[in-house]
This record gives sequence, structure tokens and C-alpha cells, in this order.
Amino acid sequence: MNSWMIHFFNWLLSPIPFARIMKFKVWFLRKAGVVIGENVDIQPNMRIVGVGQLVIGDNTSIRHGVIFECGTRIKIGNNCELNYGTLLSANCGAELFIENDVHIAHYVSIKCSTHKIDLTGVSVAGESEFKNIHIGEGSWLCAGSIILPGVNIGKRNVVAAGAVVVSDTEDDVLMAGVPAQKKKKYRD
Repeated sequence: MNSWMIHFFNWLLSPIPFARIMKFKVWFLRKAGVVIGENVDIQPNMRIVGVGQLVIGDNTSIRHGVIFECGTRIKIGNNCELNYGTLLSANCGAELFIENDVHIAHYVSIKCSTHKIDLTGVSVAGESEFKNIHIGEGSWLCAGSIILPGVNIGKRNVVAAGAVVVSDTEDDVLMAGVPAQKKKKYRD
């Protein structure tokens, strides 16, 4: 992506109400190097940080205040919804993949980076780690949930509000708690 165009978008175009210049915003982001499908709804105050690759599928809705930290690659499928205050972050070689028909509620955090714990150094936050994240088709990440690096969410999962997912999940389950645990299996 073109860094000065992304900076210009964040500073000037993003805050403008979406209905007035929606087609122009999409056109401008495409010119800046963002791959955007058809019928994408980008509401005000979406922010892009970094110049990695950002791919947004058809019929996807991005609500107010969604932040993309895109140092590597973020790919969002078709018919997805990203709600207010969501953070999606992929840096330093780690990639974030969201399949089709995924709904992400308010203030969800999906970050491909963390730190190793270092009990010998000055700071406990040691060396950085970067791991891919994959969100399966048809899943629903409820408000305030957190997906940690290296996690693969199965298809048609429900991640309950406030849950912190620290390990891979199977298909068709309800995950809840801190750390998230399987509470219910929907299909065998």
C-alpha cells in the first residue's frame, strides 16, 4: 500500500460521513493499494496503520472506528461484518485470515503479536512473537472478545462476549471464559 495515500485517507477522508463520499473512499483506497470487493460499506473513522496487504471481500461492512494494523497481510472474506472499535493486527510476517460470513462484534481485538515472558531481563515483556490467526467461516466473535496469536477458530464458532481464546477450536462450538473453553458443541 502507498503510505502517503493511506495517511491522507486516515487524516482527511476517513472522518467524512460515509454516505456522502462512499464511492470516492473506496476508489481512493483501491488506488492506495487496498484490494476491495464489490458493495463494501466503509463507515467513518476506519483507520489503516502500516503498508502491508489489506484485502476486503465483497458485501463486507466496516463500521465506525475499526482499526487495521496492517504490517503484513490481513484478508477478510465476503459477507463479513466488523463492528465499532474492532482492532485487527498483523505484523512482522504474521498474517490474519478471516473467512466468509464472519461477524465481529464491538471492541473485539485480534492481534497476531505478543511477547515472550522474560524473567531474567529488566522488563518481563521479552522478545516479540508473531503468529498467524485464522477465523473460520460463519463464526461470530461477540463483544469484547480477544483472539491471541497463533489461534485457529473453527467454522461456525460462537466466541462469547469477553472470552479470551488462547488455543485452536474445533468447528461448531461455543467458546466462553478466560481462557476460553468449549461450553457447547452444536453438531457432531
